[in-house]
Amino acid sequence: MKTNVHTQSLTALFSSNMRRLLLLWVLSFIPTLSSATVQPEVELGSVSSCSGTTVQVPVRMRNFSSVGAISLAIQYDPGALTFLGSSGAALTSDSMLVAAYSPSEIRIAWASTNTPAVLPNTVLVNLSFQVNASTTLTFNASQTEIVDYNFNVLDSTIYIGGGVTSIPYPVFSGAITSAVMVPLYGSTTLSAPVSGATAYHWQVSNDGGNSWNQLQNGSGYSGVGTPQLSISNITASMIGFQYRLEATAGGQCSVFSAPAVLDVIIPNIGIGSASACVGDTVTIGVSITQASDIGEITLRLDFDNQVLQFLDAINTDPQISSINTNLHASGEYVVLAWYDTASAYLNGVIQELRFIKTGSGVTNLEWDPSSCILANSQAQIFDSLTFSNGRIDSLSISRTELNASVCYPDVYTFFGQSLGSSGQYTHILTNAAGCDSVVILNLIVNSFQISTQPPTGISLYAGSTGSLTVVASGATSYQW
Repeated sequence: MKTNVHTQSLTALFSSNMRRLLLLWVLSFIPTLSSATVQPEVELGSVSSCSGTTVQVPVRMRNFSSVGAISLAIQYDPGALTFLGSSGAALTSDSMLVAAYSPSEIRIAWASTNTPAVLPNTVLVNLSFQVNASTTLTFNASQTEIVDYNFNVLDSTIYIGGGVTSIPYPVFSGAITSAVMVPLYGSTTLSAPVSGATAYHWQVSNDGGNSWNQLQNGSGYSGVGTPQLSISNITASMIGFQYRLEATAGGQCSVFSAPAVLDVIIPNIGIGSASACVGDTVTIGVSITQASDIGEITLRLDFDNQVLQFLDAINTDPQISSINTNLHASGEYVVLAWYDTASAYLNGVIQELRFIKTGSGVTNLEWDPSSCILANSQAQIFDSLTFSNGRIDSLSISRTELNASVCYPDVYTFFGQSLGSSGQYTHILTNAAGCDSVVILNLIVNSFQISTQPPTGISLYAGSTGSLTVVASGATSYQW
């Protein structure tokens, strides 16, 4: 038993020693770690801002455990920065002085009157500047020192300078260039001439510019993050939409272009007007204006068939030469119908209709909007159309009646005729409108006969009297 106990003790001792040796062997491969002292730092922030704006530059202190007084002198370019003041002082228990010592230097001074300051990683103060250009911020070493609470200068302090980067705003060199008058269901591209930008985004306003929304690609928009915005499938609901480009530099300096207003051109279907005499043939033009990519046309034109009679259609636009124009069986309206896989651009008279004026009075030529269809080559029916109706005014025959009289044997001249007999005479003229004009003459020729003539000679004695007698039938008055 003793032998066993002794053996166990040796074994335990050996095992313990072996563990110690093994631990020492492992530690021999690990580099010796020395306790390094962390140096205190004072760092001026490095920031960026838009030209002309205000920026805050932090003065940060790190790794200070017992600060008794601070004296910092910070130099800057007064042509690049304008010092405005300070804010956010960390040490409020004692007064801190932050002031412009000269146009190019700021002094910060603080001293403890109570307890030392512990500044492990603290913004001592923020300096406020107006940014005019990029520049650096440095410490004036001869006027900068930090002491501990026992007034020992902390010579190991590292002073790190900073700076301000001025970001110029993007510049627009002109207005948005675009075709802002766009046909219904057409497309356009808005282009904004801008320089100095690093990011772009288009915005839209549908309330006259009171509010703006960021656009996203899709739903007819593309290029929303570029200086060129493409808009397609433009509808009537987009009339008056305003678009502007937000151009940004440095991720923070944004300016906006002047807005461009979208004007959607709605196709107009029109019919002309004319004046005609009864019996005349009148030609009236049918027009479709500002209609692009047209693939289908269906139109209905109503008129009064008691006053007009449809004759035929002539002078069709070659783009729609296969159009069918027919009078409905009722005789009360004309139907125009066309379809083709080759689209047409229509902006004027597409065909002329001929009518015969069969009755007097005015008749209207009116489109029936519920029966009129325009569609593009993709079979999209235009949801907004405008219509212009027409009319045919009636020119009546004019009648002029004249009364005249002459004495026989005189004659009356009437449109080149010499008239010597009483009666009614008629002459037909063509007036300025092309209609007949009738002139009626009621002529009276006054005539009489002398049945008794006075003697050709008469002799009277002095102092005597005599008389002459003339008898004339038809005479109403006499004058010697």
